[in-house]
Amino acid sequence: MTRYPGMVKMILSLLIAAVAVYFSVYIRSLDKVMEERQMKSFKPAEYARYYWNNILVSEAMNAISARELIDLLKKNPDAAFNRYGKTMGISDMSNFLIKDRGKVILVSDDFIELSICNSQINIRLKTGLVFGNVLRDCTGKINMDDFKTSMDFNNISVEINQIVNTEIIPELKQKAITDELIFFEGAAGVMKGTTDSLILEVIPIRITIIDEC
Repeated sequence: MTRYPGMVKMILSLLIAAVAVYFSVYIRSLDKVMEERQMKSFKPAEYARYYWNNILVSEAMNAISARELIDLLKKNPDAAFNRYGKTMGISDMSNFLIKDRGKVILVSDDFIELSICNSQINIRLKTGLVFGNVLRDCTGKINMDDFKTSMDFNNISVEINQIVNTEIIPELKQKAITDELIFFEGAAGVMKGTTDSLILEVIPIRITIIDEC
């Protein structure tokens, strides 16, 4: 009679150990499945639209003027890059958010050139196909480490560029004619060491036809 309680305890112990092993394996498997689902469910187009509407446009409203930035780039480029530039990783190019008012003096397939109001400065608003990472990186709000894969991170740029290529640039081409006055907000990438004879090529974020400088 004394053997049975011992055997029962041994059997129960084995059952408990087996159940623990089963559930630990199941939980690990479930975590892996959830991680895979999360990776598959990331929607770069939705992320890009949220970024455009809630971050990029807001940051652009507070951008430095083209006149101030170009003047600083020529006089003290290090200060310009340090104060206003956003750089992703180790790169000689920094991305700037800028805004200003100007008069259309030239219209081409690839850009619209503006003479900035009350200055001797010209800039170019891009009207050709936009690619690269300037719009993604110019706010400094998107960090590569926040994404599970580099593909997700890179696809954000693709979708942001899609917005400007299909929505902003067509509007700019339609509205901008020679001698028109335009207020713009946009982003530009600038390479260090190229600021002496600089004409900024700006990717438009928002443009408005105005009546006067």
